[in-house]
Amino acid sequence: MLSPMPPPSTIDARQVDPAASARTPQVRLVLACVMVAVAYYAGAKAGFVLTPKTQPVSTLWPPNAILMGALLLAPARVWGILLLAALPAHLAVELGSGVPFGMVLSWFVSNSAEALIGAAIVRRFIKPPLQFDTFRNVGIFVAGAALGAPFASSFLDAAFVQWNAWGTAGYWEVWHVRFFSNVLTILIIVPVIVSWDHRSLQALRAITARRALEAGVISCWGRGDAQKHDHRGRRADRPRWTDGLRHRSARTCRATRASGD
Repeated sequence: MLSPMPPPSTIDARQVDPAASARTPQVRLVLACVMVAVAYYAGAKAGFVLTPKTQPVSTLWPPNAILMGALLLAPARVWGILLLAALPAHLAVELGSGVPFGMVLSWFVSNSAEALIGAAIVRRFIKPPLQFDTFRNVGIFVAGAALGAPFASSFLDAAFVQWNAWGTAGYWEVWHVRFFSNVLTILIIVPVIVSWDHRSLQALRAITARRALEAGVISCWGRGDAQKHDHRGRRADRPRWTDGLRHRSARTCRATRASGD
């Protein structure tokens, strides 16, 4: 005789959904690849808009910084996958702008090299969780990622430009323009990407609908209450039930800030 099925509440969640937990990293990797491809495409489009007609190098080239930021947030074992995810976007933008195929592939190599060099240096000297919240970490990022990576990769990039005979600028002119433009782009974009991680969303997840409603009521009441001052600076009487609600909202805000720290 078959034994009765235990109620759903007594079933161990780890035994019910092992496949879902196994799929979670795969889903996150797919989403990361899609985000990298879309961001790279948008950044390359913006970079071509900022490229002078007489120069083969843009004055501000976001794709390299976008790749570097993505690698800094991802495990090293998936760096190759993220780089391959950016390749279709790179081909679509570059070929669509009339760049020769050889120059397109050469630029992807130099772009990837810069992202890999910067990410490797930062991850080597800054242990997880990655944060630019100390003078040491900021110094490593500036020296290794913002200066070191563009410095090294610009030699390769300028050589590719000369090898493919793309543009009229000389080797050192290309190196000079690319180095300073990429330094500026990395300093602007990479810290924004690194600071945008899951911890920034945890504080929002901790806010329930009830707490959000209470905060909204208090905000509206406080705005209306401030407008009820008479000419002698005294506020009009308000119902006593709002005092308890105000105290609860203050505790809620303190708890939310603590959960987000």
